Amino acid sequence: DIDPEMQVGDEVSILVAGETEIGYRVIVENKYLGLLYKSEIFKGIKPGHIGKAFIKKFREDNRMDLSLQPVGYVAAIPDASEKILHLMNENEGELMLTDKSSPEDIYSKLEMSKKNFKKAVGRLFREKKILIMEDKLIRNDD
Repeated sequence: DIDPEMQVGDEVSILVAGETEIGYRVIVENKYLGLLYKSEIFKGIKPGHIGKAFIKKFREDNRMDLSLQPVGYVAAIPDASEKILHLMNENEGELMLTDKSSPEDIYSKLEMSKKNFKKAVGRLFREKKILIMEDKLIRNDD
């Protein structure tokens, strides 16, 4: 049985055990089984990969679904917003990404999903910290 102390959102260590049609089987904390869905992975991983993941859901078959990003808006978006601002500051206040950028481009530059990128951009825009142009984001220095 899965440790009752473990909760959705917890960060856990994983070892990628093998690939399936829908994702990757992983060993969680050296003793539990879990799954990372291919549709939620934006970087190359393969069997043997050791890393961190976050618990998304506990399943009835005593396994867990996992994510490589923090689970939920509260955990992911403030961190994503800071990452976007940090990268903009390193690039003279510009970021050559928009909501039309590919998920792969967003992940390669920011290591976050397109969904979290769009939420974070929306938050930064509402806070008047950035301006959204046709082909890039720019820091709002007003």
